[in-house]
Amino acid sequence: MTDWERAELGRRIQEHEDQTSESLGLIRLLEEQWDEYGRVMRDQTARYEEAAHVLGSTSYPVDRGLASRREVESYVAQLVRQQAEFCDETAWRCRTESEAELDRLQREREVASWA
Repeated sequence: MTDWERAELGRRIQEHEDQTSESLGLIRLLEEQWDEYGRVMRDQTARYEEAAHVLGSTSYPVDRGLASRREVESYVAQLVRQQAEFCDETAWRCRTESEAELDRLQREREVASWA
């Protein structure tokens, strides 16, 4: 194996590691954004409940609005959980595929070094 071929294989390994790191970073960013969205919805529901308490929860429009708000917050919480599961699965798949590719490239380098 020539020095150029060794360097090229090393470059491909580094490029693959960088790409995997970037993909995992993007997945983490998506998880953080969904978590933040869920937190904002919880905070808004809490504020709406406080306002409903101040206005008096005996008012039908206030009660209806509060119930709707709770339903939307519950739906968003469900979406956040589903997205977290999806992101976890995607990150696992990304790591698994990356490890397999890195193993393949390292074996290729080892075989080539014996040639």
